Amino acid sequence: MADTIQPVVENKDEGHILQFSPTERLVWKATAATTGGVMDQFELIAEPGHAGAPEHVHHTVDEFFYILEGAFLFKVEEKLITVGVGSFLFVPRETRHTWRNGAAVQSRMLLTYIPGGMEPFFEECSPYMYADPVDMVGLEKVNQKYHTDIVGPPLQP
Repeated sequence: MADTIQPVVENKDEGHILQFSPTERLVWKATAATTGGVMDQFELIAEPGHAGAPEHVHHTVDEFFYILEGAFLFKVEEKLITVGVGSFLFVPRETRHTWRNGAAVQSRMLLTYIPGGMEPFFEECSPYMYADPVDMVGLEKVNQKYHTDIVGPPLQP
């Protein structure tokens, strides 16, 4: 059937690569286009000291994190949580959150968004991440387009 979703296989080191910022790389494993809109999934590689996105709230997607290497420090609502290798974190929509690489080494995690449709969000945000300082006005516009509100700064050490 032409409308049937096909299986997706992306082996290690395969997938569309987006150098999202100078210290953060994304390797896409599944997108809305390949899953019939069900989900997006990518491996995120963060260099030591990397602060992730500003604190934000997604209104239309749930977010899942699985730590592959290193450790990440998350702020979820008002709680600080260190999440290490093999750990899983679920952040439902309407939940304030941010994160940073919590290790002195490169860290990796697998992120999943349900439903899918966030790949264009990251593609559109990326150019604003290269401005010095980061172009917050540009980021705000893209975030609003994808039903996400920036509600605070990135998590600092």
